[in-house]
Amino acid sequence: MSAGDLADRVHDTLRDSCGVAAGDPLVVGFSGGADSTALALLLSELGHPLRLVLVDHGNRPLGGERRQIETLAGMLGCAFEIRSVVVAEEASWEAAARRSRYAALLEAAEGDRPCAVATGHTADDQAETVLLRILRGSGLRGLRAIHYRREDAVVRPLLDVRRTDLRAYLDRRGVTWCDDPTNEEPRFLRNRLRREVMPALEGFSATAISQLAHLAQAAADELELLERLLAPTLDVDPTAGIDLTTLPSPIGAALVRRLLERHAPHSAVTRRQIEALVRLCSSFDGERELHLPEGITTRRVYDRLYFFDNPDRRNSSSAPQHGASREKTQTLSNSLRDTSSSQEITAISGKWPANHRTTTRHTETQMAIDGPCLVHLPSGALEISIGPPELPLSDRRCVAFSIQNVNFPLFIETAPLDGHFRPFGCPYTRKIKDLLTEAKIPRSDRALATLLSCRGRPLWLIGIRRSSEAPIGDDGPFLVARFTPSDAPIFTDPK
Repeated sequence: MSAGDLADRVHDTLRDSCGVAAGDPLVVGFSGGADSTALALLLSELGHPLRLVLVDHGNRPLGGERRQIETLAGMLGCAFEIRSVVVAEEASWEAAARRSRYAALLEAAEGDRPCAVATGHTADDQAETVLLRILRGSGLRGLRAIHYRREDAVVRPLLDVRRTDLRAYLDRRGVTWCDDPTNEEPRFLRNRLRREVMPALEGFSATAISQLAHLAQAAADELELLERLLAPTLDVDPTAGIDLTTLPSPIGAALVRRLLERHAPHSAVTRRQIEALVRLCSSFDGERELHLPEGITTRRVYDRLYFFDNPDRRNSSSAPQHGASREKTQTLSNSLRDTSSSQEITAISGKWPANHRTTTRHTETQMAIDGPCLVHLPSGALEISIGPPELPLSDRRCVAFSIQNVNFPLFIETAPLDGHFRPFGCPYTRKIKDLLTEAKIPRSDRALATLLSCRGRPLWLIGIRRSSEAPIGDDGPFLVARFTPSDAPIFTDPK
């Protein structure tokens, strides 16, 4: 590739892919190697004011690199600086050094006139990164590999240029460079890949490097399309639960991946864990938790998926706490509403502990009802009246009993999970726990379930099932119980 063609390609990449206009100032991440040396020369040739920045990681002397940056800055008539960083001691020194280096470069770009940071990544670097991601089992996001422009304004103008073309360009101009000895160390996987695998691939196909780089661009294009499809569904509060039934399976899988990335963008989530999360969303009907790195817990509760930032938010492993006001003790009706002007309203004294749902033991609470009233329960409002029932009657919303077989006082009590209950129309008794499971009430919310009873006879598992007691006939009067659920979705009618 001629020098003119090379400069034109870099110019087009800057404009079309990096978002850098002609004449914009740039900080060049300079290492002294061939790629960053060629980058500085090409950017200067294209008319960009430059500042060269060499980062000293402290792992080896930089004598040759110091001389190189001084010489090149003098040749180009631009400013330069050398910044020292302290690399954190981590399992991957290479990754820690990279983070420190970018932090120093971005700090250098935040001068009187903030600008982008240009680095010397080439098409060869892109191909190596794609191959590394393939070996690690990455998906589309990983195959996108090196970005032309990062969100923090780091740009890669040489991403469409081969390393061999840059060296030929330097040779034609008679410019030398420094080779970084760490690029030869076999302890780094990328170095072994560059020295052993990439030449072998080019032996099979002369276009292997270019094709791998093109794969990165294809992945980026498809990922952009997927993001557009996901955009309407990403604007959700994952702690409020995501309705999995409304999402096509492929979109649902992609959505949970994005939500996971949003909650833990820097966590070391493995492909196996993501696959487990997708399986959790697509193939299990019930309740199950999945614990992920960075304190992230996901819980499926029937057809909804919840995300928690840390286990402490879940108290005793509950799904979202519906209504923060329920953490306070709720008074049962000191001010009661008369639903019929001909009825006498009987006040109820006593308190119902709304936070009993968070205890490890199922707390039993009972309250007497001496007449028509409105009772505020943690799960909703219960209205007791005498008169004609609303039709149609519903196990969940409105039930009626023959007044000849039901007398005050009635009792509202915590539903005993191991207790038995004979549903209306059923020839045998059933465990209350099984009825709550069939109604898809999450385990964490079953402590909210309450029972309306009369003299030891269960009448209504409130908001769930009516019992077979006190069936109504053609003649009244009737005792009518109406239930209006709170904002907790567990007691709402299924769609």
